[in-house]
Amino acid sequence: MLGIISIILIVAAALIAYSVSNPIRRLTTRMSGLSDGDTESPVPYANHKTIFGEISRALETFRVGLIEQAKMQAEEKQRLISEEKARAEREEEKRASEAEKAAAELAMREEKRRNDAQLQAEREERQRTETRQREEQAAKQSKVVDALGVGLTNLAKGNLDTNITETFPAEYEKLRT
Repeated sequence: MLGIISIILIVAAALIAYSVSNPIRRLTTRMSGLSDGDTESPVPYANHKTIFGEISRALETFRVGLIEQAKMQAEEKQRLISEEKARAEREEEKRASEAEKAAAELAMREEKRRNDAQLQAEREERQRTETRQREEQAAKQSKVVDALGVGLTNLAKGNLDTNITETFPAEYEKLRT
């Protein structure tokens, strides 16, 4: 009888030890998984009304907190990425605006240079035209003076029937006659 009671007590002690050590082992394994970042797996014994259920519910609260923290970190990372993208876009717009300003300024300088070159070319053409007109006028006057000089020289020699037969420009024709 004593042997049977001893066997029953040993079996009961083994069952009690197993019922205590198995949940502790499973909860310990789950805690290790949480510390490694596994927030997807459920926490065992969350519905039990034993001390293991209380530990499981506390562990579940910790798991939910980790999920929320990861979610907030992801949102913060996304916000930072969005801000960086917006900043990069603003900088790109600023660079594009500065490039447009520089291009417009360059175009204005080029247009001014072309206008200045055109004005210079027009001035030079006007000077050439005026010079040519003065030379033509001087040539006409020289021709008139030469013809008059010959005619006056003949008159001075006493030749009164001398005529100037060369044609003068209209403005000097009266002088010839």
